[in-house]
Amino acid sequence: MSLGLTSSLCDLVQKAIEIESSIIQQKIDDKLRDVHKDNNINKRTS
Repeated sequence: MSLGLTSSLCDLVQKAIEIESSIIQQKIDDKLRDVHKDNNINKRTS
C-alpha cells in the first residue's frame, strides 16, 4: 500500500499496524534463530 499526504487516517493506522506487526515478527524470528544457533553450538560442545 502506497501512502501519501491524501491518505485517510484509517489507511495510515492500518499501515502502522502492519509495520508494527512486521517488526514484532522480525524480533520473534531473530530470537528463534538465536536459540537455534545456541542449541547447535551446545550440541557440538557436549
